[in-house]
Amino acid sequence: RHVEKLDMSGFRELLKGVFCKNGFYEFGLTCQKLFGKNYPISGGGYVRLGHWNFIMPLIGSYLRENDYYVFYLHPFEMSRERLPALKHLKLYDRYYLNCGLRTYRLKVEAIIRIGSAGGIADSVKCRDVLLAMSATTNSAYSDAIDLPGHVAPTADWGMLKTAWDMAEEMGVRTSVGSVYTSDFFYYPNAAMKVNEKAKAVGLMAVEMETAGLYLTAMADHKKALSVLSISDHVFSGEHLSPEEIRDSFHEMMEIALKTAVRTEVSE
Repeated sequence: RHVEKLDMSGFRELLKGVFCKNGFYEFGLTCQKLFGKNYPISGGGYVRLGHWNFIMPLIGSYLRENDYYVFYLHPFEMSRERLPALKHLKLYDRYYLNCGLRTYRLKVEAIIRIGSAGGIADSVKCRDVLLAMSATTNSAYSDAIDLPGHVAPTADWGMLKTAWDMAEEMGVRTSVGSVYTSDFFYYPNAAMKVNEKAKAVGLMAVEMETAGLYLTAMADHKKALSVLSISDHVFSGEHLSPEEIRDSFHEMMEIALKTAVRTEVSE
């Protein structure tokens, strides 16, 4: 495991490769044995540089032995834009950052984003789960799609319906609605009253990723869903402590995992 190179003193191993210390979690790289050696199959360049027909059997073998799998990818790996030329990089680093970018996003069939959001609508409360049906955004990301007008970032219906069914089955207080994806964590011009205007048109929460995720998935004919937990409310001032976030966000994660298991993708 790569964690041998890190200072992991004080961390408890909750599951294989999942460590915790004072509410901070560290996820080790998912590896599978190959000729007696640990081969990383956890995403990023490890998967991008390998042939899919080689990687998939290793992932399948791992999942037959384990009941969870940690996978990650970098945002630039899903972009249609080429990385800018970076000076002073070694040849290996240039190869690692650029090889396989054109086809990597084609390997991804479905993505579920999980994360926190700030409540806007009166109907959402802290600890609620929110399934983002669609998103409104102040980002110009949709301009990259060559279509007159503005593309409406929208979730995959099948994944949305499955997530709702899972939440109902679990008895988790859940809402479905539209969110506001903002490029600003704090809007530079408070006088514009952006949150008030977002609330007035029925948006339920504010966050920073859903619109970009949905637009990317739509452009590549993939599936995407954003599953959010309300960590604070913009207008009521209600907010969760770090401990409450740690203890309550597992419901959002469980809904996402159960949805992933039940999501059909093309072979």
